[in-house]
Amino acid sequence: MVGALGSGKTSTLCVEALALLVENPGNVGLICRRTLPELKMTTMKRFFEYCPKPMIISWNKTERELYIQTSDPARPSLLYFGPLDDINRYKSLELGFFGLDEADETDKDHWLTLCGRLRLKNIPLRGMVATNPTSPQHWIHDLWIKEKGPDYELFRSKTSDNMANLPPGYIERLRRSFSDDWARRFLDGEFGVLQSGDPCFPDFTQKHHIKTISPLNQRDMIRGWDFGKRRPFCCFTQFDDYGRFRIYRHVLGDNEDIYQFRDRIIKVSNQFYNTFNFIDYADPSGANEKDSGKSSIKVLNERGIYPKYRRTTPSQRAVEMRRMMREFKEGEASFIVDPINQYLIEGFMGGYSIDDNGEPKKDGYYEHGMDGVGYIIANTCMMENKVQQSKVEIFEPKWSFGGRYAR
Repeated sequence: MVGALGSGKTSTLCVEALALLVENPGNVGLICRRTLPELKMTTMKRFFEYCPKPMIISWNKTERELYIQTSDPARPSLLYFGPLDDINRYKSLELGFFGLDEADETDKDHWLTLCGRLRLKNIPLRGMVATNPTSPQHWIHDLWIKEKGPDYELFRSKTSDNMANLPPGYIERLRRSFSDDWARRFLDGEFGVLQSGDPCFPDFTQKHHIKTISPLNQRDMIRGWDFGKRRPFCCFTQFDDYGRFRIYRHVLGDNEDIYQFRDRIIKVSNQFYNTFNFIDYADPSGANEKDSGKSSIKVLNERGIYPKYRRTTPSQRAVEMRRMMREFKEGEASFIVDPINQYLIEGFMGGYSIDDNGEPKKDGYYEHGMDGVGYIIANTCMMENKVQQSKVEIFEPKWSFGGRYAR
């Protein structure tokens, strides 16, 4: 259950646990949360609000063991309450179900350990979580959205679903106090970005900068490359007739070497943009020779890709991108991203943040996309606007015939 603020997700977890205990005589369950104080103050308290007292056979407050009456008087069900700060204590349990409250505060190892305890015979086995909407990089998003298997089911709840149990004006007050992007996550229950600091691009909004767009014929397709085996990146972009920047598509690699990633980008280029001439801008460090072999740019050269590169800092590129996001031409923002690019959108909307000195953080994730887009900006808009650089070196490649690649 993915729920927004005050949407009743903990109540849902408790009621479902109670139903599993009653409907399956002899069941054994565990309700847990990260720490014992949090468990006692919220989840346990809520469970006993819903559990009818006549159903309670016994309650051991010290051991936190609750026996519940079922339809078979000879086979009561047992429920444990426990924190996760010592997950090893549960390794000997044989459970029919568990419920993990506020699961966004926990690790995937907690989930996997508890799943390993689901081994009670002749009982339908269930693992449940109640959670706030998480970042798309969280393990919950991976298991229930990205990798969703046949045994996984996702339910959502909005704050408005629990309107009858909330104070008058609660939702309206929060919507007035916070941004639309905050409200989408914490009131509407949508997965979103978890910020680790102030956003690098505070002017980027869903209303102005996210729009479904199509490539413009008779204009060059511009690709921005960021290298690195862990997460190589490439994006496909254009400038329209008014000079507005448009991002159509991106590819984010995962543990791919430059040869594999290069060939994948060529395949994507042929599949979606085979009628366009390509211009490429890249990470300047891609020109550095490697102990393991050729430089990344030389590997691109082997397939007729000759990127330009210009030495700038992440901060310099971010300043120009912020300017573009604030600028409007012919009633439209000068920086537009197609909604297919969720990874980039997450970065622009706060996933990519700044440190205490106001410098963009090297976070190992969003920085690759921000750099790849930034290399295009550094070689186009920053040149046109004559942005002052402490030391600027421009490297002009020998251009090859653009357009369609040999398959």
